[in-house]
Amino acid sequence: MNALLVLALAGTLLGAGEPPRVHYLSKTESRSWEPIKLDEVNRVVEAAVLGALTPPGMMRLEKAAGFGELVQGEYTLLIEGRFVEEAESYSIYLTFGPGTVKDLPSFHVFDTAAIGRRERSKMITSIEETAKRAGLRLGEVLNPQLERVRIKLVRPNLDDTELPFQWEDLALPSVGSPKSWIKTLLDVREPDHERFAALEKIKSQIFDQAVARDAALRCALRDPKPELRAACVRALEPAARTHVPTQRLLLQALREEADETVMRPLLDISKSFVGLSKKETIDTWLELVATAATPASSASSVAQLLTNEGDVPNLDVAVAGCLRQEALAYGKKYACIQWLLPKIPEERRFGVVYGYLLNAGLEYGDGQLAFDSLLDLAIGRGSKPIEPEYAELLLAIIERPGPVWMRRRALHVMERHPAPNFALLERLLRQVETPGLANTVIEIAGRIARKSPELAGPAVGALERIQATTRFMPQKYGGDANETLTKTLKAVKTLHSKN
Repeated sequence: MNALLVLALAGTLLGAGEPPRVHYLSKTESRSWEPIKLDEVNRVVEAAVLGALTPPGMMRLEKAAGFGELVQGEYTLLIEGRFVEEAESYSIYLTFGPGTVKDLPSFHVFDTAAIGRRERSKMITSIEETAKRAGLRLGEVLNPQLERVRIKLVRPNLDDTELPFQWEDLALPSVGSPKSWIKTLLDVREPDHERFAALEKIKSQIFDQAVARDAALRCALRDPKPELRAACVRALEPAARTHVPTQRLLLQALREEADETVMRPLLDISKSFVGLSKKETIDTWLELVATAATPASSASSVAQLLTNEGDVPNLDVAVAGCLRQEALAYGKKYACIQWLLPKIPEERRFGVVYGYLLNAGLEYGDGQLAFDSLLDLAIGRGSKPIEPEYAELLLAIIERPGPVWMRRRALHVMERHPAPNFALLERLLRQVETPGLANTVIEIAGRIARKSPELAGPAVGALERIQATTRFMPQKYGGDANETLTKTLKAVKTLHSKN
């Protein structure tokens, strides 16, 4: 059954509310090349995006007169486009985000259409098709979240949500009949020292001569030697400040690169991109965070760059993907938790960490530091009761086979259960037979019973049964469970006798 249909049925049963109110605004920009009037493009793009974005009744769309009115909606939709003269293309960027309500993740998608050397009618058709594709792709990630809001379901989660990016596979420029120094640079059969020398010879020409720039781009993306790729990237920095096709190819290189020697200069250059190229840069950084192929130190560097950008669109999805990945390199998940999770508002963090907690202990991760940090940031320290959704996930961690340190940490958080009852105590006390957990289980169960006096009587009976049937073996770590059981039982009995 279609997921949206299931949600709609649930809404009928629960009493669904009004569709969310979304203010939208569209604009197109161009530096100099304007093959079609911008107002006409706006009308075509706006109609195509809104027609493809959502089924009827999913949201109440209201056009805003400007940015001040845009943010007055419950949520916002920004439709941006630009003509890129150097590439003879049209790019569209759709951003859904918060307005007066901030409970949903923000999303961003983009698409590009090649429109150069075409008749005007074919340009319009190509732009319209691109806008429809972008609208459909945004709808795929957005509509389930909107429907959850409308039918008032529990907090959304992003466990099955992927980054809504569809990267264009950019063609490398051909160099034609290269001059001798360029030929030496691109010929992998030449000695390395001569190829480096050739790059030095043409470096001053890269900014204003297309053939030299194209040769450096081919080197940056395809040369087999990482050190030379890195040198070519650095040589392209002046051209990349203003030349959009060069920016896009370097971002493609960043997404494809696996060597940290080359990723460092690529990241440094990408920090300087501005305008709509900045959006593509941030999307590239998010892709690197979410993919398991990114080297560990580069993933940490990217996470630190993103933290300077704040709560950007697609951040929730990227961090959720980072936490779900089977990262074999130590520190990758911790980098996402340390740098990026704090940038996501507390009310949205459950959706981000859900997939991680759902499988915690079942797959290889970054270990205790990452798990402890995630619990501190998502659930918080102190004595405040935890949310019911977190309680269920933590109980699942406690009850399934997994690292003892992880289950013990979850047990300590469980002391803050929002609605303790005897069923909870029974579930916890079943874990006394797990080596290394008995002492902690008894301590936590005893403290829960003492905080909820109505549980004291049933807790006494349960603890007495354990004492009568179980003798715990001494543990090197974790305390003496026999002694803890005796003290806990005495304290709970005293409390029960006073009631």
